[in-house]
Amino acid sequence: MQTTGLFSSSPQQAKVGGGNSLIGTLGAALVLVFGVVLLTGLSLDRTQTAMVRFLAEKGVALVTALEKIPAGELKPQKQDETQATLAPPLTKEMAQFHFTEDAAHIHNWVRGMNPWPVAWFAHEGKRIKVQESRLAENPQNAAPGTVLALKPLTIAAANGAVALLTVTPEGGKPMAGTAWAAGRRLKAGDRL
Repeated sequence: MQTTGLFSSSPQQAKVGGGNSLIGTLGAALVLVFGVVLLTGLSLDRTQTAMVRFLAEKGVALVTALEKIPAGELKPQKQDETQATLAPPLTKEMAQFHFTEDAAHIHNWVRGMNPWPVAWFAHEGKRIKVQESRLAENPQNAAPGTVLALKPLTIAAANGAVALLTVTPEGGKPMAGTAWAAGRRLKAGDRL
């Protein structure tokens, strides 16, 4: 499916849009009206699930915009096909991240891969899924993968750090990152 990637927070969400003429018309309305509405109350810490809920609540603005199209108050613009890209289907393997990556990228990856396939990192040969994260500071410029703090579990990454708020160990249930770290007997200075 082709897309310009407008308002997409992940490869999965980048698939919305495509070459469908109705979607193209709706896309024009979204860009002109809904985009302004999105800026009000938009938080960079929202997961994909929370973003969908937020967008549903803002749907009234979309209906208003759609009513303006037949009235001629909004003029749809055809998508520039030369700027469109294909978004590959997501896989579980695609959701893996490494702490050597940029902290903001990791945080965005966690948000964009929620609720499926869920971002994960490998630790001692097991997948540790991360459902919720937050950007954090790395004042000592510790090496990527270094445990900086346990409450909340904060791991150094490139250009910052990531607090792992909710994780699911392979074969386990979701838990606070702090609880997972306690079970692994991690301490500040350890490396993941």
